[in-house]
Amino acid sequence: MRATSLGVLLATLATGCRESSSKVRSVPDVTLDLQARVTGVCRDNSAISSIAADGGVGCTSFVTDVLTAGGLAESQDAGVVTLSMDTSVIQARVGGNCPLGAIRAIEADGGVSCAVVTGGTTYFAAPDGGLTLDLANRFSVDTGVIQARVGGQCASGAIRAIAADGTVTCAAVSGGTTYSAAPGGGLALDVANRFSIAPRGVVHDMIDDQAVGLSKLNAAGDPADAIRFDSCSSGPTTLPAAVLGRTELSWEATTCSTPISTAFSGNGVCLVTATVELQVDQLSLAPTRGAYAGISWREDFNPPINSRPELQAAFPAARLDTDLRKQMTTASTSLTVRIRTGHNYTFGCYVNISGDFSGQLVRCVLSTLCL
Repeated sequence: MRATSLGVLLATLATGCRESSSKVRSVPDVTLDLQARVTGVCRDNSAISSIAADGGVGCTSFVTDVLTAGGLAESQDAGVVTLSMDTSVIQARVGGNCPLGAIRAIEADGGVSCAVVTGGTTYFAAPDGGLTLDLANRFSVDTGVIQARVGGQCASGAIRAIAADGTVTCAAVSGGTTYSAAPGGGLALDVANRFSIAPRGVVHDMIDDQAVGLSKLNAAGDPADAIRFDSCSSGPTTLPAAVLGRTELSWEATTCSTPISTAFSGNGVCLVTATVELQVDQLSLAPTRGAYAGISWREDFNPPINSRPELQAAFPAARLDTDLRKQMTTASTSLTVRIRTGHNYTFGCYVNISGDFSGQLVRCVLSTLCL
């Protein structure tokens, strides 16, 4: 028989022993259903889920954190973890369609933007081009770029601002007079009714001749920062013999004042203009082709530099001076030269003529404006 408890078994044994002290009676076959001592242990973040007869244990791990990657997102609320797709990485199911055209773009949530197709051609409204295009292939003006018709007005005062939709913002005007800056007049007017000179508002045509002299342009009258202008002339000078079929001459103007660089305390720029007058004997070939005038300049005592061909001016057809029995023609050209502190610069004229014009006369008039 199977005892139901250890107490019942011990009581039965005691009774059998008292009934006979000299004779050993037989003891009933009793099987005990007892648990062996539990010796198993579960590691951290886990708990016992089962116990074996020999005291071993089965463990179940706890979920302590959920990490997402590759387009998954997670959220937790009271121990409940929810996983979802991140539509900024994974495309949501495309549910939109274009009944009258073609899909132009697919949004993250699966919606679509459509483009109308007509005759096999897809039309688009250019970004920031001032137009929009709907599904019916109709263009319209984008008032975020193009100004809508101004329909507002100010019953009193003046319009201060105009919104994209054409409405206006008004400003009171003192003394009952409305002021405005005339277009192209060189003035600007702010909302406080204050006039000022507009950026680049004053142009050459607004300044009377001789109204602004060099003394006005110079910084505080300091000669070291002056704007320097010189006019020089040289000649007439006789042309040398031709070399390899060309007559060339570069010479310096002789009536310039102090060398340019002494007028500056720093670097600067010179605008040089040369006018060259060429006169030849009446019987000589008029230099209507292959005759050029340019500018020659040098720094300190370095060899002179002649202006590049694209900056040289061609002599026009010569004219006849009946008194001098000479043919004369004039050409002008300009050149910009950067100057450096502590150096002297000399400017002059340059002539390059196809053919032998030795013995003929040229004259140079040179002007320099240095800043």
